[in-house]
Amino acid sequence: MRIKLILVLLGLAISFHPITASAAINANKSPNNAAKGKIIARYGMKGEDVKKLQDRLIKAGFLKGKADGIFGKATYTAVKSFQEISKLEVDGIIGGKTMEALKKYKPAKKKPPLKLEDKVKTPQTTKKVKSTPVKPPYSAPRKPERPKGETGVPANWRPIQLESTAYTRFDEGCTDFTFRGNYVRRGLVAVDPDIIPLGTKMYVPEYGYAVADDIGGAIQGYKIDLAMETLEEAFDYGRRHITAYIIS
Repeated sequence: MRIKLILVLLGLAISFHPITASAAINANKSPNNAAKGKIIARYGMKGEDVKKLQDRLIKAGFLKGKADGIFGKATYTAVKSFQEISKLEVDGIIGGKTMEALKKYKPAKKKPPLKLEDKVKTPQTTKKVKSTPVKPPYSAPRKPERPKGETGVPANWRPIQLESTAYTRFDEGCTDFTFRGNYVRRGLVAVDPDIIPLGTKMYVPEYGYAVADDIGGAIQGYKIDLAMETLEEAFDYGRRHITAYIIS
C-alpha cells in the first residue's frame, strides 16, 4: 500500500514539472523580445540596468528629467512612445527587439533657433539716381489773370485812365457792324485811334477782355465805349471813370 502511494506521488511530480517550467519561460517572453528570449526591463524593476535604459530614453528625447534607476510610470510611458514610433509592439516592456532599436535610434536634429539678426532683415539701401527733367508737353499760352489792382498787374499790362460808357447796335446812329467790320457784340469796344490803336487788346475792370474794334463821333481823347448785348445792360453801366489796361 505504501509502495503504491509513493509511485502515485512520483507520477504527479513528474507530470507537473514540465508545465511549470514552460509557463515560467513563456512569462518571461514577449512578442517584441522573441529574438533575445528574455525581458531586460519592465514596470516595477529597479537597478543599474534600468538607469542605463533611462539614460538612453532621455538622450532619444522620450523621457524628461534625470535617470533614477526605477522603472516607474514615466519610464513605462516613454518606452511605449518609443515602441510606437519604432513600429514595434507597444507593451511597455524592454526586450531584445526594443533594446536593439533603442541603441540604433538617432533623434532628428533640431534646427537651431533664428538669431535676432536673421529675424530682422536689414533694409537694402538703394542708390539715388539723378532724374532727368522731362519737358512738359506743349500747351497753348494761358490768358493773363484778371488783375486785382495795380499791384497784381502783369508786367506787359499798361494802365490807362479813361472815361467809360456803353452802347449797343440798337442805339440811334449805330449799325450792326463795327468800324473794322465785325458784328457788334460784347468784348468789342470803341476808342479814339489816336490814343488807342484799333486792334489793341485790353482789359476793362467789371467788363473783361476786349479788343479796340470800333470808333465813334463822341469818342474823342481818353474815352472808351463798351459794346453790350442789350439796351438794359448799356443803361445799367452808365458813365464811369476807370483804369483800363492795354495788353502789349
